Amino acid sequence: MNGESMAPTIVPGEIVVIDYNAYKKVLPERWDVVAYFNQTEKSMYTHRLVGLPGEEIDIHDSSIFN
Repeated sequence: MNGESMAPTIVPGEIVVIDYNAYKKVLPERWDVVAYFNQTEKSMYTHRLVGLPGEEIDIHDSSIFN
């Protein structure tokens, strides 16, 4: 894992195991950590899901509101 955007949940240098079948039967929920491959940059990314389809997200002073 590179970068600190997921700290303290995932720290730089930590190895992450990805379950590619996790969302075949259920949809992701808010606050899940998801992984995806960026075709342009040829890199794997992990992010926390903060919004669901149709929701509007506001970010103020590093806090997330929906």
